Amino acid sequence: MKIITIEEHYRSANVSKKMDEINATANPEQKQTNKAGLEMAKNFLSSTDDIEDVGERRIKFMDEAGIDMQVIAYGNGNPQALTDAKAEIALCREANDELASMIRKNPTRFAGFASLPVAGPVVAATELERAVKVHGFKGAMLAGTSEGNF
Repeated sequence: MKIITIEEHYRSANVSKKMDEINATANPEQKQTNKAGLEMAKNFLSSTDDIEDVGERRIKFMDEAGIDMQVIAYGNGNPQALTDAKAEIALCREANDELASMIRKNPTRFAGFASLPVAGPVVAATELERAVKVHGFKGAMLAGTSEGNF
């Protein structure tokens, strides 16, 4: 029997840096939320390197735990939380492209859930379709909130 875990999180240093830059000027309160998410991740991980790795380190952890495959989604500090719709769209797309490139290196061990720009339903549907058809993602993982609302 294969063991497949879902909703396994990853975080992109590049996307997170861009989010911090956007939030520092556009929405300082949201920046605190992103920092809180990263601090929460530190309670479970030895370093942020672990959540940013979708490669050999993660595979080693998987092998030690008997996990055959992970379906990975963008975790703490998801671009879906941005209040700037244009930035949200661009960064969700970037996060999906980055995750897809990592999955392609180990397609028998990793699959993906798309990050969607939920502020715009049509754009979100378009990005979901692109992520599934172009990158082979299995679906999408929605963050718990958008613009501070559940």
